Amino acid sequence: KLEELGAKVKVVANCSIANAEHYVNDARRLAADTSQLAQGVHLNQFENLANTKAHQGSTGPELIRQCAKLDAFVMSAGTGGTIAGVSRFYSSMKAIRGADEEEEDGKGTEFILADPQGSSLYQKVVNGVCYTPQQREQKQRKHRYDTIVEGVGLDRVTANFDQALIHSAESISDQEMVNMAHWILHKDGLFV
Repeated sequence: KLEELGAKVKVVANCSIANAEHYVNDARRLAADTSQLAQGVHLNQFENLANTKAHQGSTGPELIRQCAKLDAFVMSAGTGGTIAGVSRFYSSMKAIRGADEEEEDGKGTEFILADPQGSSLYQKVVNGVCYTPQQREQKQRKHRYDTIVEGVGLDRVTANFDQALIHSAESISDQEMVNMAHWILHKDGLFV
């Protein structure tokens, strides 16, 4: 637990980002509070490109070490940092290896976004349009689509997601995501 390491943890209610009590807004406010003895820092994981760079420098190389050949990388996006960093790492590896050393079928790793219903990132990848200004996430008072999936699917393009090199996208239902989470737990022992 973080508390065992000396951290002070504040538990907040789950709510829309338009709500002042949303964890991102609360973190931003706490970091700006100069009345605290110790100053805080709002890392802004959605817009801070250190997120993408961390995955480009660690997660991508780890996958290369563990998988001799990776045909496809399929994931959902919250901040977009993981899919952006890994796709950029693989793209740079393809450029380093050159066309002569690509897989026999001539294809490299395909990056696919699995986007939950209610998110607009699928539309961004498939049609190049994510939202209109009136649909900005910060302006929403409640979600337009009720979903049980947390942490992924947005109505805006983050600075990190904007760095991703994604080939295609699939719109995925809550049930499909739950089924896959159970399959991964059963087959691979990973609680995701």
